[in-house]
Amino acid sequence: MFAAVVESGSFASAAQRLGTSSGYASKLVAKIESELGVRLLHRTTRALQLTEAGQTYYNRVRGSLTRSTSSMRRCAAQAPPRAGRCASPPP
Repeated sequence: MFAAVVESGSFASAAQRLGTSSGYASKLVAKIESELGVRLLHRTTRALQLTEAGQTYYNRVRGSLTRSTSSMRRCAAQAPPRAGRCASPPP
C-alpha cells in the first residue's frame, strides 16, 4: 500500500487502484509508521511528500517488490503448460 500511495501521489488514487478505501489506505500507512517509529510521509490537505526516512523505506520496498515480481515470473516460466480451459471465478 505504501508504494502505491507514493507512486500515485495520494491515498485516494492508491486505494482506487488497489480496490479499497482511502481511509483504509491511510490506516495501513499509519500502522507502518507506528511500527517503524518514524514518519514516512508529510501530509497536507493538498499533497503528500516523502520524508527522508520515507524515501529510504520506499526505495527498499520498491526493490523488494521488483525482485518478488521477477521471481514470480521466472517460476511461472518454468511451470509446465496447462491443458484445457481455464475458468475465471465470477466477479
